[in-house]
Amino acid sequence: MVERHSWAVQQVAGVGQQTVEDGRITVAALATPSGRITSRTGLFPAAAAPAAVTATTPTANGFVHVAPFRGVVQSQRGGGAYLMCLDAIKDINVLGTAPADASNPRNDLIVAQQSDAYFADADSEFRVRHVVGTPAATPVDPPVTGSADYITLARIVVPANATTITTSNITSFDVARTVAAGGILPVTDATARSGVASPYAGQAVYRLDTKRVEVHDGTDWRVPSIPVVAATSEISNPITGQLIMLSPTNIVQRWTGSTWVDAFPIGGTTNATRHEARYYRTTTQSIPNNIDQRVHLPDADYLSDDVSSTAVGNGTEFTLNRTGLWQLSANIRFVSTGSAAERAVAIAGSPTASRYAQAASDQTGEPCSLSCTTTRRFNAGDKVSMWAYQNTGAAVNLDQLGNGVNMSLTWLRG
Repeated sequence: MVERHSWAVQQVAGVGQQTVEDGRITVAALATPSGRITSRTGLFPAAAAPAAVTATTPTANGFVHVAPFRGVVQSQRGGGAYLMCLDAIKDINVLGTAPADASNPRNDLIVAQQSDAYFADADSEFRVRHVVGTPAATPVDPPVTGSADYITLARIVVPANATTITTSNITSFDVARTVAAGGILPVTDATARSGVASPYAGQAVYRLDTKRVEVHDGTDWRVPSIPVVAATSEISNPITGQLIMLSPTNIVQRWTGSTWVDAFPIGGTTNATRHEARYYRTTTQSIPNNIDQRVHLPDADYLSDDVSSTAVGNGTEFTLNRTGLWQLSANIRFVSTGSAAERAVAIAGSPTASRYAQAASDQTGEPCSLSCTTTRRFNAGDKVSMWAYQNTGAAVNLDQLGNGVNMSLTWLRG
């Protein structure tokens, strides 16, 4: 029938009687869906490990022990799901039921199985039971007879001639979790998350591996808020504008729709993401007497797309490609001439009437080193250069020792 009798209604004149299948379908609506009228098979989360299969401790024997749990099994044979419960530890005598083979190991299983006379089973019982395998040189898992509605909890490898079952003989399976409808579903990793059947928009999971909540938007799983990640690859399906915090660098990045970029102007390690540039020269440059000379800086320690350089005359002109607050620094060194005269360095536009910073000295005898710095707002397209001046009466060379003739241009903020 299309319409199912609701849970629960009173029967009137023989009408409204609810079948067990009606009951399963309606009550199972309270569990995580796996489709329009199906529920997700799995164990309900608990503080301890639900349904854990363990060996006897501290002294092993032939028993294993199954921890209490509650769970859901979607029926493979009809509508609805079974809500199951083991309310106390169950002890299973593995070797007492089936002693170890003298020559070969075998694989046994521990399953949680629901039988149902409604589907012509012998009874309608929920059992946590031991399924005995066949000894072989290379054993395989045995088939589970009876009802197809079960969850496999663990595999026990019984060695040849075994007299005890130890922890090393038990492999507990990563049984999926299920929760109440609308609840946040714990999943072990991305693979388990992908195993969530027919996710709906707004469904949430908690990734145990990343310790993050992810929400399905009807198309894919997304990470809300600003997650802390070791690498951008941890976010498999970012949406445009998604923010992340990279733990190795403490840098916040933003997804543009095609790539990750710095969300805030704190710089990176590529020309596109770095906001500072430093230029220098490795050879001498002659500065004529009593003339402002633009300094030529053909070499670079690092570059930025925020700055462009162009050779102008015998010097270098820099174009600032980003509007905002900039810090500009210039360092210069004149060779020794023995003449008492002015030597100067300036950061200026073109012409040099627009001087943003300068320094001068009348030092005599030794090489003369000068520095100047300015912090100032510029507009995109503004041009600046490093200028040198001296009036010793003759041309004077700049001293390139240790790359001491250099200029740094750093964009600070908008």
